[in-house]
Amino acid sequence: MTALQVRVEIPERGVAVDETFDGAGVSALVGPNGAGKSTVLAAVAGLLRPRRCRVVLGDRVLVDTDAGTWLPPHRRRVALLGQDPLAFPHLDVRGNVAFGPRAQGVPRREAGSRADAWLERLDIAHLAGRRGSELSGGQAQRVALARALACRPDLLLLDEPLSALDVEVAADVRHVLRDLLHGSDTRVLLVTHDLLDVVSLAHDVAVVEGGRVTERGPAVTLLDAPRSAFAARFVGRNLLRGTVIAPGQVRLPDGLVVHGRGDLPVGGEAVALCDPADVAVHVGPVTGSPRTVIPAVVTDLATHAGAVRLWACTPSGVRVGADVTPLACAELGLRAGTAVTLAVKAQGVRILPAP
Repeated sequence: MTALQVRVEIPERGVAVDETFDGAGVSALVGPNGAGKSTVLAAVAGLLRPRRCRVVLGDRVLVDTDAGTWLPPHRRRVALLGQDPLAFPHLDVRGNVAFGPRAQGVPRREAGSRADAWLERLDIAHLAGRRGSELSGGQAQRVALARALACRPDLLLLDEPLSALDVEVAADVRHVLRDLLHGSDTRVLLVTHDLLDVVSLAHDVAVVEGGRVTERGPAVTLLDAPRSAFAARFVGRNLLRGTVIAPGQVRLPDGLVVHGRGDLPVGGEAVALCDPADVAVHVGPVTGSPRTVIPAVVTDLATHAGAVRLWACTPSGVRVGADVTPLACAELGLRAGTAVTLAVKAQGVRILPAP
């Protein structure tokens, strides 16, 4: 698998990313809107010329602003697929796919053969004679993917390629991507806001916030034990940051103490991680013997996997989620502004080092 080194610095946009992707398969970039994820992809593809940038793919230097090196996009062997498939309306599907390799200087006959092969592999050979303007969203995205892969890229950049598709079509294209990329030698950088993309496609994940990577690791680690605020929200976990005051105890900035499982040094910064399903909601006296009790006020509610996901804030603004049944929500009279007490048993909380 070809290693990828990326250093992109754009001070006016607050972007400063310096990462090496040398593991297997697909690396996902996740983070809030405006964090700089698409900017990084644009710099790697050659669509953006930062003041300071170095991109090395295997043994090829694509960009090195310090050395004055800048390969034009068509010489990088890098393909970019975004939300808009950009199907040329005046060309038929076969011509759309062949356009990619033709733009690289591939002879017409070979480009046509590549197009035929990828149309067959993506199960859209029956669309070969249709115009780009006659395609559905899912069909157009498959054509765009075929065009990108027909170029035989060393690096495939995917910038939220499924976000404009409806749920069923996105699932279908995601399945196609997974099958194509499994065991492939092509390195892939994927920008996404969809947890399903990470679960289905990614081997490792970099969390980008404010133009910088705040968390990086295997996808299974991020899904199981996120340590940044965004990553926790992304995978649907509560994350409370504080200071270790005793084994298994973390004091939050507002003085509340969270009890959990963990044996970190006293005085160190830590995060307490728990699932909303492990948070009990009370509007009266707390029953049982929970170690962690948090007073809060409900701010909003939403449906979530057959339950009601409640969000509440402590007096200092710490946001905590809890899952309750629709019946319990009605019986407790939960709505925005309701004062509640959140209770969490120690075995439902993991205490991890802060990033």
